[in-house]
Amino acid sequence: MRGLEERIKELEAAAEDLERIAKAKASEKSEEVVKNLAAKNALTNVARHLNVALRQEKMGAIPMSAKSMFAASVFKHSTLGTTRGITSEFDYYQKSDSDIRGGQRFMDRFAKTFVGTNTTTRKIRPSFSGSGADDVNEGDPKPQRQYAFTQNDYAFSKLAVTDTITQEIILADAGEKAANFIVDALVEHVKDALNQKLINYLAAFGTPFNPSLFAGLLNIPSGTARWHDLISAAQHQFEQLFADHFLDIKFGDILLVPQNIHWGIVQDRKGNGSNLYYDLGAIGELTLSSIWKDYSGSKMILTHTEGLVIELVDDVQLYYNRIADAADERNLYRVTVEVYYRFVPAKLPLPAIVIANPISDLQAIAP
Repeated sequence: MRGLEERIKELEAAAEDLERIAKAKASEKSEEVVKNLAAKNALTNVARHLNVALRQEKMGAIPMSAKSMFAASVFKHSTLGTTRGITSEFDYYQKSDSDIRGGQRFMDRFAKTFVGTNTTTRKIRPSFSGSGADDVNEGDPKPQRQYAFTQNDYAFSKLAVTDTITQEIILADAGEKAANFIVDALVEHVKDALNQKLINYLAAFGTPFNPSLFAGLLNIPSGTARWHDLISAAQHQFEQLFADHFLDIKFGDILLVPQNIHWGIVQDRKGNGSNLYYDLGAIGELTLSSIWKDYSGSKMILTHTEGLVIELVDDVQLYYNRIADAADERNLYRVTVEVYYRFVPAKLPLPAIVIANPISDLQAIAP
């Protein structure tokens, strides 16, 4: 019997080892999931504090983390709330203003850094002048290059928004659903807004596409250029301007396009219209999954995800206070969130090609 008992203990120990190994492997595979769950839990805690404060008619501020705000998040697009009792049901929703894939927006393809203080960053960058290396006769003066360094300062901008909600809703809905909705809606709205700020920055400081460099060079009938041709031309201009010895940049690896043009690109065909271009592979470093939709814009922007860094101050405050609306005899709560951000290019000029008039530029390369 002793031998049998020892054998049983050995088997139990082996089973525990296998369970630990399985948990470890599962943990390795789900590291990103764990990070996102931790971020979501942090926002839930903020909502919990907000719910208690609003029910007690308090004023103040709740600390948040930018890392939690800008983690990938996925929400159902139907009912976020649940039924209360039998007759009441709160439906919470908010229109998305960004192309979101797997919880990520266009801006999430770029690196983010989180800093502790709101200070200005100074970048010192080299530039060169002179003729550069060339053949010389023995004893003749050598060609020279001269270094010059320029300074560029980058300060933080403040992105802020205020939501108002009636205290009656906070009290009427069960649990913390209303507070959860307020926090989640604010966070998603701020992320949509920052995504748009990045798009505006790229459009403002990118290099305009020059269709005259490629006009008439396609061996095709006039007016038959495809979106594939326009993107390829933009890639060639991008390579000429921004290919770098030290940065891992040669071609653009992400493209932002208007919603309707995205449809045209996806359906773009070659020859007699029977074959799709994008079944055949990438243009430079660009694949179909790298082409993002801009819901409100009209420009195409070709850039590289290592072309800039998004920096955010990690300390985010969510402010709340009670206000009285005498006209409507309502008790309102005002909830404000402030985020400090800046965009810091990896090099100048900013690695981005901006096609301001996509349809006319498409026609211009095959006049």
